[in-house]
Amino acid sequence: MDVIKKLLAAIRKADFDFGLISKGDKIMVGVSGGKDSVALIKLLSIYQKFADKDFTFEAVMLDLGFPAVDLKPLKDFCSALNVPFTVYDSREVYPILCQHMHNGILPCSICSRMKKAAINKVANTLGYKKVSFAHHADDAIETFFMNMIHGGRLATFSPSMHLERADIDFIRPLIYAREKDIQALVRQYKLPVIKSTCQNDHESERAVIKEELKKIYDKFPDSYQNFLTMLLNKEKADLWFDKKGFNDGNGVKIIEARNYQDYIDCLNIRFDVFVEEIGFDYSEEFVYDDEKNTVSYLLSVNDKSVGTIRYKIIDDSTYMFQRFAVLKEYRKNGYGSLLFDYLEKILSRKKTPMVIYLYSRKEIVDYYLSKGYVIDGEEVLIDQKPHYKLKKSIYHAIMDKSKER
Repeated sequence: MDVIKKLLAAIRKADFDFGLISKGDKIMVGVSGGKDSVALIKLLSIYQKFADKDFTFEAVMLDLGFPAVDLKPLKDFCSALNVPFTVYDSREVYPILCQHMHNGILPCSICSRMKKAAINKVANTLGYKKVSFAHHADDAIETFFMNMIHGGRLATFSPSMHLERADIDFIRPLIYAREKDIQALVRQYKLPVIKSTCQNDHESERAVIKEELKKIYDKFPDSYQNFLTMLLNKEKADLWFDKKGFNDGNGVKIIEARNYQDYIDCLNIRFDVFVEEIGFDYSEEFVYDDEKNTVSYLLSVNDKSVGTIRYKIIDDSTYMFQRFAVLKEYRKNGYGSLLFDYLEKILSRKKTPMVIYLYSRKEIVDYYLSKGYVIDGEEVLIDQKPHYKLKKSIYHAIMDKSKER
């Protein structure tokens, strides 16, 4: 297969699988001048002719203040494709990076954050709500290994992501494309690649990981495709976090809701308690619920789900406890306190100080006051009953005590 057809097929598959480009989109393509971003310009200029999406895009390069390069070949290349090309002044970045240089190496992490902030600023200035990057499949695999080695987490960048504060969608149309195919495209079509003037080029941590992965690919030829499959193979994921939870050894367990049945159990518990408390079927209003930025937990006794609670993330140190419920026949056994205490300990290990809010019925406010909460606001009506908003601040002492236990 011709390399350009192969890469266009990769873009089309990514667009189909992840809904990257919508009809009428105006897209800002971030351009470094390297092989990947130049290839993306070429490929998108072809893709927009047959994709039936009626989208437009503009190539935008950030001038970060690195030593100057000749951009004329790149400008001519974009002009020949009828792609608008803009260079945006972000020259404040390089001097800041130089201030944080260590052993002659610029800090890639700081550079990455500053570039993202600059990209957001440019997108907002130019009126773009969608930004495209040229990261490909090899980048995704390398990022996965870097996060394992340096971050202790299983993660890579997403094919698409919405940034709430900036109200911008980021997309990566080359997510299924192999780097060797992009290199072949650049050679075959003689695309004008701009050589990087960053002194870290080929000396970064990513370059080290790339070299180590090449050794693996050479020794185990199937490993590349298996690594890529791994990023989508949710059904075969088998890691410890799925097993983690509270277990008292006597049949009482608390786990994070992690599949469809767990969420149905949470819903059924809450619904049973809800109908019991209100006194009539309020199902239509109850079923609609905002699950965004929430994590639910299930408490079970002898494998029967009997209690639930969830928290909503307000920001990185503020949470709202919601949907707390224990089935009537299992109350007065301390299960409610167990759910609250467990959740407080879990969250306090992430970050302290932190603040927890919840709404409680007027008749049981005294109980929460005894647990360290304070009233934070006037009485409000929720589900036709008077409630108070309560607040609790948790500091490092909570985390230290949980470690002692």
